[in-house]
Amino acid sequence: MKTGNLKLQKKRTHFKPCNKNKVPKLNDNVSENIPGCSFWAQNSPVENDSLNDKMTVDGQVVVENEHMPEIEETVQNEDVADRSDNSRSDEELIPQNNMQTSWRIPVGNHKVFDYDAEAGLSANYDAVLPHELSPYSCFRAFLTDNILVEMVHQTNLYATEILTESEDTSSESRLHRWTPTNEKEMFQFMGIIAYIGVVKMPTLESYWSKDDLFRNSFIPKIMSRNRFQLLLRMWHFSSNKECPEGDRLHRIQPLLDMLNKNYQEIYTPGRTFCIDESIIPFQGRLLLKQYIPQKTHKYGVKLFKLCCDNGYTWNIRIYAGKEQNQSTTSVPSNVVVSLSEKLLDSGRTIVADNYYSSLELANILLSRKTHYIGTLRSNRRGNPKEVLAKKLKRREVFGLENEDGICVMKWRDKRDVLMISTKHTTETVDIERRTCTIKKPKAIIDYNESKSSIDISDQMASYHTALRRSLRWYKKLAIEFIFGTTLVNAHTVYNKLADKKLSITKYREELIKELVRQQDDGREILREIPQNRKSMRTHAFQKKEGLAVKSRRYCKGCYSKKIKGETSKNKVKKVSTYCGDCENNPHYCLACFNMLHNK
Repeated sequence: MKTGNLKLQKKRTHFKPCNKNKVPKLNDNVSENIPGCSFWAQNSPVENDSLNDKMTVDGQVVVENEHMPEIEETVQNEDVADRSDNSRSDEELIPQNNMQTSWRIPVGNHKVFDYDAEAGLSANYDAVLPHELSPYSCFRAFLTDNILVEMVHQTNLYATEILTESEDTSSESRLHRWTPTNEKEMFQFMGIIAYIGVVKMPTLESYWSKDDLFRNSFIPKIMSRNRFQLLLRMWHFSSNKECPEGDRLHRIQPLLDMLNKNYQEIYTPGRTFCIDESIIPFQGRLLLKQYIPQKTHKYGVKLFKLCCDNGYTWNIRIYAGKEQNQSTTSVPSNVVVSLSEKLLDSGRTIVADNYYSSLELANILLSRKTHYIGTLRSNRRGNPKEVLAKKLKRREVFGLENEDGICVMKWRDKRDVLMISTKHTTETVDIERRTCTIKKPKAIIDYNESKSSIDISDQMASYHTALRRSLRWYKKLAIEFIFGTTLVNAHTVYNKLADKKLSITKYREELIKELVRQQDDGREILREIPQNRKSMRTHAFQKKEGLAVKSRRYCKGCYSKKIKGETSKNKVKKVSTYCGDCENNPHYCLACFNMLHNK
């Protein structure tokens, strides 16, 4: 028993591992020959000084503990090396050399850029916009003929592919009634989609229902239900055979590229513009689907938008995940630079929220003669620690400025607000309230005024949206681009040129009337309804009187599909209905009668 106890005691005797965050306090009389166990027993560990306990003088870190500078430096390097890549935020890790900067009290040492651009409608808008100003003409300036022709071509091409793959489907399938579409019918189809956004009904079929509760006399005069559903099924914007490998956006990107080109040719943003993200709701399975809890629709496809001060959308980019060949800069910085590439180097100012803001982005834009204003996250790399640690009372502001004129400030209202600006200091202005006058930083006032442009665009596009849950993702994006963004841009241009402005709802109503009015010179589009009615009038579907045993005969349509003989008689049904206008009054079932006389 004693031997066993001794063995257990020996097993329990072990040395505690050295904690790299603990630095031993060395005495001058410590001998090198003292074993490590007695050394750690005789010398109590002392915690290493943290970065917060060090003093900063003119941007240089001063180390207070001078006993073991080599050990202390090693510990700091180990801490940096132990940081995992998984702890990164949206911005990539930036080398420490690029982030070393000195901060001082703001003195307004900003870089000044000359603004040498003209804002508003482009100089050649007369060549783009028709001479007769109307809601339809402004809309057609964005949705040009080349877009419409390509849309019709890709729709017919996709329908051919579907029909080729569906040869084995039943002859009663709706697919076999497909006929190629054209530009006039496509405009009517889009007019119905816009109408569906204005007049809400529970289902698509309700717009063609004969029930008194849903009876609608507008849409059935334009297009039959089957034809609309066929067009919606075949609506396409790019060739599936020419899809680049790994391109997730090939179904919608060609349409977006053509629309972006027209957005940028017709209108030029002013000196200040805003960049932010929007989301198109989508609940299905999709690699592009994002989750943004702050948005009204939390799940969907994320869009990055560049908007002007009046709600005009100048550029759109769909977020499809991080690009493999992306540069060393962060994802938000790449988004800002790519969206505004054609507007840089002209003395403009970009406004964005804390998702994009960083010291890295501010430096990039300053090198491109562009200012930046935005809210800032406290965990961004390079933020001055003095500003983050400052405790403020309500209405107080504190900030620091670096040698490039970038100011990081904190202002407290109901909570702390962190801002970054390349053209502001901590200067405040008086704001009149109903009961008092308060002081607010000029940077926050300019930010709020410019940031509203993206809100105006989203708000106008949300009125009378035609999005439905059953649509495929790229068709949802197309509806949003055409009847959301494009329509809002056309409405903005119309109100700038027209003597009498229209509300967005009135503008939609006038546009719908013009779109569906294209049937005046193209009534062949409505060939499906009158032909069916004429066929039903000339051929009467009748039923023979008397006993069913004596009046029933084999259906001629079903019989012709089978091989004539004894075996076919066992597979073909007998019916007592017939066509009273055809020769010899052949018997038909209802399905064969409709299929034969609707051709």
